[in-house]
Amino acid sequence: IALHMNLSGADIKNALPSIPLLAIVIVALNFAIGYIDWSTYKAFLNVMNFAGGFLSATLLLSIALSVCYLVVGILLRFVLRFFHLA
Repeated sequence: IALHMNLSGADIKNALPSIPLLAIVIVALNFAIGYIDWSTYKAFLNVMNFAGGFLSATLLLSIALSVCYLVVGILLRFVLRFFHLA
């Protein structure tokens, strides 16, 4: 899945209008939480850091699995050529 998952032009075209709205919501939420209470703001940042760490870990796992898949494919091709099976 990781090697063949691409966004189509229509996907990107349909997502572009929502990016400014998402940015406005994030900035507004950031100011609102910062205005309410400093401890609430710190808790919000902790949640955002946890979410970012989770996403980073998930992406790193996906990259690691893709690299493993690539290495296995290269080794398999090497073995098949070595024994003249391919």
